[in-house]
Amino acid sequence: MLQVYLFGVPAVHRNDEGSTLLPLSSQLVKLLACLLLSPRGMYPRSFLAGLFWPDVPEERARHNLSNALYRLRRVLEDDDPLLATTDLVGIRHDVEIWVDVARFEAALLAGDLAQATMLYRGDLLDGYYDEWLVTPRRILRSRALEAMERLALALEANGRLVAGLQVARRLALTEPLLEEGHRLVMRLLARLHRRSEALVHYEYLMALLDEELGVEPMPETVALAESLRDEIEPEEPALPPGKHTPFVGRLTERASALEILEAVIESGRGQVLVIEGPPGIGKSRLLCEVAAGALWRGAAIAGGNVEEQPISLPLSPMAVALNTALAGARAAQVETLLPPETLAALAPLYPPWRDPASLPELPPPQARDRFHQALADVWKVLGGLTPYLLFFEDIQWAAPALWDALDALIPVLPQSRLLLVLTCCRSGVRLGRQQTTLQRWEREGILTVLNLQPLEKGAVGQLLPAFAHDRLDEFMATTGGNPFLVTKALRAVDEGLPLAEALLPVWRATLSPAARTALNSAAVIGMKVPYHVWAAVTGMDPFALAAAADELADRQLLLPVPQGYVFSHNLLQEAVYEGMDASLRRDLHRRTAHALSEDPDVQLLTQAYHLDRAGQSEAAAALYNQVGAQKLSQFAFVEALDAFRRARDLLPPVPSLARLEALSAYAHACELLERHAAEEDALHTILREARALGEQNTVVATMHRLEALRGGEEQASSPASKGRGVLAGACRCEMVTLARADAPLGRPLTPDEKVTLCWTVEAPEDASVAGKVARRRYVLCRLLAEAEAVGAAPTDAELAAALGVCRHTILRDVAALGREGARFPTRRRRRVSPELCQG
Repeated sequence: MLQVYLFGVPAVHRNDEGSTLLPLSSQLVKLLACLLLSPRGMYPRSFLAGLFWPDVPEERARHNLSNALYRLRRVLEDDDPLLATTDLVGIRHDVEIWVDVARFEAALLAGDLAQATMLYRGDLLDGYYDEWLVTPRRILRSRALEAMERLALALEANGRLVAGLQVARRLALTEPLLEEGHRLVMRLLARLHRRSEALVHYEYLMALLDEELGVEPMPETVALAESLRDEIEPEEPALPPGKHTPFVGRLTERASALEILEAVIESGRGQVLVIEGPPGIGKSRLLCEVAAGALWRGAAIAGGNVEEQPISLPLSPMAVALNTALAGARAAQVETLLPPETLAALAPLYPPWRDPASLPELPPPQARDRFHQALADVWKVLGGLTPYLLFFEDIQWAAPALWDALDALIPVLPQSRLLLVLTCCRSGVRLGRQQTTLQRWEREGILTVLNLQPLEKGAVGQLLPAFAHDRLDEFMATTGGNPFLVTKALRAVDEGLPLAEALLPVWRATLSPAARTALNSAAVIGMKVPYHVWAAVTGMDPFALAAAADELADRQLLLPVPQGYVFSHNLLQEAVYEGMDASLRRDLHRRTAHALSEDPDVQLLTQAYHLDRAGQSEAAAALYNQVGAQKLSQFAFVEALDAFRRARDLLPPVPSLARLEALSAYAHACELLERHAAEEDALHTILREARALGEQNTVVATMHRLEALRGGEEQASSPASKGRGVLAGACRCEMVTLARADAPLGRPLTPDEKVTLCWTVEAPEDASVAGKVARRRYVLCRLLAEAEAVGAAPTDAELAAALGVCRHTILRDVAALGREGARFPTRRRRRVSPELCQG
């Protein structure tokens, strides 16, 4: 039996033992299609000859038709369906032949929209442009579009949103300028809580309409997009996607956790619960179960996830948790129970409370204490209103500022129905403050630790389907009872990979090229993949990216969330990231940074991180300086110090204004943390580079900071120390205005003939410069060298005033140095030798 496909690229198959594609020329394909589109009619030979050979004489055209029919019959052989007489040509009724167009129309008559949509593979005889095809092609296309729209709407009405979305995408691809199809795609994405993806599709539609038609979307489409923007959900503290895996082997641990939760609710005394274990052991899955138990026990849930990559501010997880807890009417309730000053102190985490009261300025350490007290007061009130399960995932990656914030909650736990749940990999907890904090909580009797062990053999068997039970021992040996590795190995075995290779990243080879590209881009963006950023980084059109995303979701590599997608586990994200070429990683980081720069809501640290990884050092350094300032505002002093240090290290080690800014900010952070040795080193570096750049104001400010750091602030400001302090070994700086070396003598000088500089004096560090006279002459050479560097020529009186000695002493020193060969840049045009200035 012949199978003839006329939708899309035409093809004719003989359905024998296999499926043989018959070699037909384009002319024979068109001739067969013309006859099949009217299977019950007979065409006059003269009509067909004129239709296919209109530019040749009739006799020649009829001859060409006869040759074409002969060649067509030779190819079709025993399946020949042609019926030809002297004057007519048509299709025989006694030969069975399968034609997709006929099946399509029959499906429409039967109301089988799914079958009709499946059969329509594209325009009738796509790629052929004969005039006689225009009308049937337009009619069939119109029927197919109507069938797709009706099918998508029916699937939506029945709640089959994913299937409806697939049909709607086909509709939009088939007729790109039909806005109804695009609106249907957007609406279904919104109903699937993928509003960010819907807005990316809207942006694609706007660009398409502008490029093709020069028009804007219809008002209905604009209204839909605006409503989606209004309904964009804030980032939820959703528990990680462990809930998609079966819960086995953890009944004892769940019972223990729920027992602690019930004790907190009944007694009103808060506790800390730490769920620890190696990656993939099931910490997130157990947390999901505990959270589900908390909900039906009447507790509220709030929390945040800590990410290993430093792409958010250190207190972002706490900000997410607080914003979740204060959603709806809860914020108004809290506002009636706390003073405005407490609310205003939490404005860095909850912006709506930015202006309830004006807070007095405090030194940063005291302001940090005020912030921590306000945070504790708010959670105490929230716990008094309703029991809370406050969770933080992957706390081993938490910055010191977040640990400080958590530690601030401990004093109020005994008066609050608050269960603080932390998941962590203990091997990843940084030594120092974080480790000692957990140990102190444990000694105070408020910390319980659930240490998850690998699953036992029976529990692993519950994860395996029936066909894999005979390989249970092999799975145990390969995975060690790690639940995540078990499910990953099972997935690989389903795809035909040997179990020994199941845990290797060979699954990437089975992905389509588009899916691999999308996966690499997602791994660089991070654990959370905002859809609009993903689209910009990959450069794919929305339909291609949607297909790649569906493929990755089907493989359970990525999972959809309202803002885009998330990796199903951080181990997968790390494996993909580490497995790609270094040059590809840098390029993807560069593209990610560019995409993020166009989003005003993206945190600066995220942009700085990607610019840093992309090798764009100067741009990254500028952002790290801003990040450090942000962290200072959140009282994250250690993290601010790290940001300023990174900005300093990224800049070339040559004097520049950018380096001065980074060094000054770094010195300030050292001051707040009382790291005085590092602060002094930074200030000396600033002093040296500011002199090289001629930044006199910076030199003056830095000298004052050094004097204050050394405890010599009072001495530096006293009149008795002027000049005399130089020889005593202290530091002094002084702004002076001198005449230029080339200024004329004998008349008052104009402002352009003067120069202002900062004379700085430091006690000589060279032990060979001993004695009062030697030190004074050493300092004299230093002052004259600084003046010469800016083209100035001081007088003897100006030098005497600067050193706090009489003019005759200066004249004696100048004479003595002159006998040694020195020349000085005074108004008498004397110059100092470079060798002497170097000591």
